[in-house]
Amino acid sequence: MECECGVEYFVPYAEAAERLTLLELDLLPDGGSDHADRAPAVVRAVLLEVAFTALRRLAHEHLVAQRFGAGQEPA
Repeated sequence: MECECGVEYFVPYAEAAERLTLLELDLLPDGGSDHADRAPAVVRAVLLEVAFTALRRLAHEHLVAQRFGAGQEPA
């Protein structure tokens, strides 16, 4: 990465991951520990991860274009 960084470099990413996880958990119904209730939660988590990855990539492309010029391809 050609930079020196310690664990503190990842703190903002960990905080963002925690916020996303809280949002995901808030989508789950309250109560019940039935194993059948876990399957939809797992499927939702997988789909949300795929959607978030796509959204992050789109945001990255958008912000790179803003920062470095719309006519330039990111390296």
